[in-house]
Amino acid sequence: MNNIVVLAWNEEKIIEAKEVLKQYNILYITGYELSDERIARLDNTFDKIDIIDCADMKSESYLISAIKQWSDNIYRIITMEELCLIMAAKLRENLNIDGDKIQDVLKFRDKFLMLDCVKKAVLTPKTETIKTKDQIKNFVEKNGKSFIKPTLGVGSKRCHTINKDTNIDELCVDLERRDYIIQEYIEGRFFHCDGVSIDGNLYCFNAMEYLEKTTEMDRPYFRSVSVFDNGLYQKLKTAAQNVIAVMPRGKYVFHAEFFERNGEIIFCEIAKRSGGAAIVPLMQYIYGINLNEIMVKIMINEDFDLPDNKIHDKYFAYILYHPFNGIVKEIEGLDYLSNEFVFYKEVNIKENSKMEDAIYSSEAIMMAAFYGDTKKEVNERLLELTNKLKIVIS
Repeated sequence: MNNIVVLAWNEEKIIEAKEVLKQYNILYITGYELSDERIARLDNTFDKIDIIDCADMKSESYLISAIKQWSDNIYRIITMEELCLIMAAKLRENLNIDGDKIQDVLKFRDKFLMLDCVKKAVLTPKTETIKTKDQIKNFVEKNGKSFIKPTLGVGSKRCHTINKDTNIDELCVDLERRDYIIQEYIEGRFFHCDGVSIDGNLYCFNAMEYLEKTTEMDRPYFRSVSVFDNGLYQKLKTAAQNVIAVMPRGKYVFHAEFFERNGEIIFCEIAKRSGGAAIVPLMQYIYGINLNEIMVKIMINEDFDLPDNKIHDKYFAYILYHPFNGIVKEIEGLDYLSNEFVFYKEVNIKENSKMEDAIYSSEAIMMAAFYGDTKKEVNERLLELTNKLKIVIS
């Protein structure tokens, strides 16, 4: 039984796990129309792959029909993306294939169910579901500055920060087509925690602090840096452990986010996937593991090993540049990325290329991850890189 179905919107993560999947026949299904270049890349990466693009990713019956036409003998249906988690679970249930069940997946996708699941284990923001704009007005009147996001949202898309001065009637929130929640806006520091959960236990943990809110994309970049204070690091680790202890059991890679306000750790959300930006190469450098390979091994029921300790116990940072409207006139400071302390770099633009504004916070035209032997050194390098690396547009 070597037939695997992959549901995806982006091929990057599955290509990273190519060594794990090389023995399988793959049906790759995506909602995008793939360019000849992207199709060739998939064909050149995998020996045995069939591709369906422009698929109706919201139609269970369409996808079942497409899968059955390909093969009646499916070993696993996998996905590495939040947008496909629910559909993958529905297809498994319909086709009687092993893997994550819909009731468990929903607790990682539905933000309100997620908060209800973890509220006894960790502090959570004041939260309500909303159906009308009057509910939004009432919540803001009572709680002040607030944050709205889709219940099944991914990243920063369709998220809004609002306050008492916001014209709610003009707010771009389609309450008839989508479910939303509204939360108190947490004024404080913001962190991401990454690792692996096995039956409610935490492995290969790492915590970093966002220096910019990922939902506030009015600047060309966001940055993240190691948590320097050991007491705070342990608080975040405890909070992450408490969260995964009450979430559905099993094996999974996770990306969780927390706030810190007045010494208290407050839960934001948790995703059953690897983090975006430079998190995967960062974790590979720290622990010697590829989170995307581990995700696939879990989904195809293949054994894997995890290290007991970090390989590189230094201080880390990364910077990610978003695309934004304009034509690239010049890229300054690229030579800085050749320094030996930069262990990962990615440049996805060139001069005279045309860009459009990012939709998701993890969309990147350029990023770099690096280390420092001391807190001072990594902060100095982050500041220097921020000042030197610039994209001039016209």
